[in-house]
Amino acid sequence: MRKFTLFILLGILIGGPIYIYKSKNFERNKPVVTTNHSKFWNLRDDLNFSIQDESGLKYSKVTIINNNQSYVIYKNNNVSKKKIENIHIKIPRQYPISGNKLKVIVEATDNSKWNFFAGNDVKKEFNFIIDTKFPEAEIVSNTYDIKQGGSAIVIVKAKDKNLKTAYIEVNGHIKFKLTKFFKPNYYISLLAFPYYDKSFVAYLVVEDKAGNIVKRKIHIYYKNVRFKIVKLKISANFINNVDRRVLEKMNMEIPNSNKAIFIDVNKKVRKINEDSLYKASNVILENKIDEFKILPFRPMKGATKEAGYGDIRHYFYNGQQIDTEVHKGFDLASYRHVRLYSSNPGKVIYKHYTGIYGNTLLIYHKLGLVTGYSHTSNILVNVGDRVKRGEVVAISGSTGAVFGDHLHFGVFIQGIPVTPIEWMDKSWIKTRIEDIINNAKRLINQ
Repeated sequence: MRKFTLFILLGILIGGPIYIYKSKNFERNKPVVTTNHSKFWNLRDDLNFSIQDESGLKYSKVTIINNNQSYVIYKNNNVSKKKIENIHIKIPRQYPISGNKLKVIVEATDNSKWNFFAGNDVKKEFNFIIDTKFPEAEIVSNTYDIKQGGSAIVIVKAKDKNLKTAYIEVNGHIKFKLTKFFKPNYYISLLAFPYYDKSFVAYLVVEDKAGNIVKRKIHIYYKNVRFKIVKLKISANFINNVDRRVLEKMNMEIPNSNKAIFIDVNKKVRKINEDSLYKASNVILENKIDEFKILPFRPMKGATKEAGYGDIRHYFYNGQQIDTEVHKGFDLASYRHVRLYSSNPGKVIYKHYTGIYGNTLLIYHKLGLVTGYSHTSNILVNVGDRVKRGEVVAISGSTGAVFGDHLHFGVFIQGIPVTPIEWMDKSWIKTRIEDIINNAKRLINQ
């Protein structure tokens, strides 16, 4: 009996510490305190903190210190064992804040039974720089009008000692990146009016690191376009000899019916291809520019137009409409295997077989402007090459999902396809691009 009692006591002496060491009830990790703020704060927005602990929380407190004055602005003695506590605080008006420095101390205790059942404590300090001043935001010069599917340019001023970001917001869902321009605090950007939007509303958005945000409307008159409606008959021969080949080259499953094959190519493959082109052409390769000179694009000599940008194509098979898509480029044709030119200097950023677009080349021409050459039989330049004005870059062909040899010429602004016809017009380039830039320089120099 005495041996059994000793055995029990020995088990308690050995097992007790092991239980305490391994038990979750005695975890030894301090609560973790984080904030999503930078070191800057504007005093208007909520100051947010998150406290996390695996055993749950039982106490939390937030204290602010400003000019040697200390104020407890949040205290919770009953967190109810929550594993996460999110704290959103504002500085009460009765606590005067002066100067540009603020210290915030966040304290918390968890529900662990460690430290003789007292739990684990944490005390973390955050030092903020107070910045309540809004950034400077000014529209310097911009194109006065834009058509649906068209382009424009804007020059702006964005200034703040703690500048975080500045961009152009179009229709609430597109952000155009800005490029430094001419002199400090000035920026420039090409803009696009997507063909699928029915209106055009643009803002300059400037935000500093403290969360002070300014929005300035860019006054550009917009005009909707009635895009051409085109009816195209699709044959079984086209589906079996063209669309099927595209699916094979894309290593995609081939449906059993001709109708399904065509729709897969026209919908699924098109989406994959256009996502690839968007990703490749949504770039800004220079940090700063002082000028932007572009000659009209003439990619194919002696060419005739076969199809226009924005054409709404209704596809018919066996007398029934089976699909609808929008044409996002300009089709040019001459004779088979003609030379294709880059009318402006640029850098080759993409060279790839791209499904319905076939062998495709993308050339970057500064300020987010990219030109595309699709359905080519041969591409004569490589990614990374610098091409010269007038250089032959490819040979036309019929690769991809096409009826015959031609060039699908595309123009992109930060990834968004726009109508090439404007960029092929000398007068439009002068009045909508060059004159705006020259006017901006005059205003900046005043």
